[in-house]
Amino acid sequence: MTDDCDDRRRTSSGSPHGSEARSLDSLLEVLADERRRCLLAYLLDRDAATASLEAVTDGVLVELERRQRRRPEREVLAADLRHRHLPRLADVGVLEYDSRSQTVRVHGHERLEQLYERIRALEEE
Repeated sequence: MTDDCDDRRRTSSGSPHGSEARSLDSLLEVLADERRRCLLAYLLDRDAATASLEAVTDGVLVELERRQRRRPEREVLAADLRHRHLPRLADVGVLEYDSRSQTVRVHGHERLEQLYERIRALEEE
């Protein structure tokens, strides 16, 4: 017995998920994490395309406080951003993270930004 949802997503190659479905799943996975949403809030609200890891960490801390969340230790957050969240955003093409210079260069991702803005509006209600 097949699931109707799987049938609708089948491509001509027989894959149960077309590239669009995979892409949407990947973007929603990125946005499911609050720290990544805080990171996006900081990065997308800036005019500059480049930021240091230090500035990004401070920006995420401010955003977490604004959301009235428990503030993590700065060093723990920086490590979490460096090893988990920045690589995940780099995987979907939103940014590049240079670990040697500890700089983040934002490229943008129109579809992710549109989804993020919708989620941001829901969070602010």
